[in-house]
Amino acid sequence: MAPTKKVPQVPETVLKRRKQRADARTKAAQHKLTVAAVSFSLRISMLFKSTGYRIHYYPSQPSKLSYKNYLKNKEKKTQYFKRAEKYVQEYRNAQKEGLRLKREAEAKGDFYVPAEHKVAFVVRIRGINQLHPKPRKALQILRLRQINNGVFVKLNKATLPLLRIVEPYVAWGYPNNKTIHDLLYKRGYAKVDGNRVPITDNTIVEQSLGKYNIICLEDLAHEIATVGPHFKEATNFLWPFKLNNPTGGWTKKTNHFVEGGDFGNREDQLNNLLRRMV
Repeated sequence: MAPTKKVPQVPETVLKRRKQRADARTKAAQHKLTVAAVSFSLRISMLFKSTGYRIHYYPSQPSKLSYKNYLKNKEKKTQYFKRAEKYVQEYRNAQKEGLRLKREAEAKGDFYVPAEHKVAFVVRIRGINQLHPKPRKALQILRLRQINNGVFVKLNKATLPLLRIVEPYVAWGYPNNKTIHDLLYKRGYAKVDGNRVPITDNTIVEQSLGKYNIICLEDLAHEIATVGPHFKEATNFLWPFKLNNPTGGWTKKTNHFVEGGDFGNREDQLNNLLRRMV
């Protein structure tokens, strides 16, 4: 019988050291890959910000669905921009036309009378103490259930009597385009399935008002400012605005604005008040 060779015995400490070194090499390789992936994603995000989403970046395993969504979102953004550009040009043309008519009237020795305002913004400034049932009901119809609540109202034969009834409890006037935009972008909340939802994305607008060709906040602002055919749907989509007390406080709520107080019709001066409340 041939003699068996003795297998050289390795000390246990050496085996442990070898295993620790192998584990350390594996962890170092994994850390290196993680750092490389993070730095790559940071470079991609910086490129996205600097180029305005003009580069094409896809995940490591791009799918046809993600690419279609990317193209769809890109097309929507272009559409939003074009609509906003069109509305700005429309507002500028209207201002130029009004200025031209005013100059023509002055040249002929006449007076230029601008068109009557079609939309008002109404803010509730007083509570319900000693409130008669009639103005209480009118405030409910206007959706002004709390102090500092505000809504857009179309001026017609139905709403003007309501405003006369609630006048001692509200401040109202005629908002300009800047005020309408500030209210929508800074304080805009939507009514979705009976819930108050912040308007953080144009998708919320499109899902509720897309059937009326209102797909973004610019469309919504234009519909309200011009009192378009779907003004009612647009204002019902909006939750009543919750505003702050004006900077510097109120003057005297029990007096009319023309008497140095706060309630009543402020006409164009409402924009100064809302600027302090938004």
